[in-house]
Amino acid sequence: MTAMEQLLCEQLQLLLNVVSIQSHDNFFALGGDSFIAIRLTSVLRRNYGVELPLWKIFSVQTIAQIALVMEPAHQSAGRIQFVEDSI
Repeated sequence: MTAMEQLLCEQLQLLLNVVSIQSHDNFFALGGDSFIAIRLTSVLRRNYGVELPLWKIFSVQTIAQIALVMEPAHQSAGRIQFVEDSI
């Protein structure tokens, strides 16, 4: 699992209240919807400086595929700084 896939899995576990998420899991099969997708893009932008256009979540759907479309945004934005959530 790549670092970006791990980041997505961790954030989605929190947002979806799911114990385990794998890179091949489908965002929508896990219970994701448009509201969760908006929250995910907001968390990624605010906490990690990663831009993920909302439409990409709907077009690719699995964690691994979402991570792949995020890589160029991550690379152009610079290094991701992992921040421990204190909430």
